[in-house]
Amino acid sequence: MNFTELFRALLPEVFLVGGALLLLAFDLAVGKHRTPHQRLRVATAIGLIAIVGAAWGARQAGSGGEVVGRLFALDSLGLATRLGVLVLAGLTLLLLGATSRLRNPAEFGAVVLFATCGFTLMA
Repeated sequence: MNFTELFRALLPEVFLVGGALLLLAFDLAVGKHRTPHQRLRVATAIGLIAIVGAAWGARQAGSGGEVVGRLFALDSLGLATRLGVLVLAGLTLLLLGATSRLRNPAEFGAVVLFATCGFTLMA
């Protein structure tokens, strides 16, 4: 089993989960002393950085065929689906500030990133 290929195939999910955990940790450490609007902007920025990293990771994984003994199939349709889901998740985070008031924007951003991670695994 080649773990390098597996890591390369799961690079978008690594970025999404890492971004969600970073978002929660940052809000826990620093968010108490900020206004809700500032917390929302920081949550959006960290979430978008994670999504851009995941899109880069999806492009790096490419569509090279089967990975790790046919565990994952990386094809062009899967790549297009992953990138489409990431674009929609980015739009969700961008439109969040204009449409609603959340008490815990970091938690919402983390839920969006975790859900996006799950959906990109299915792609």
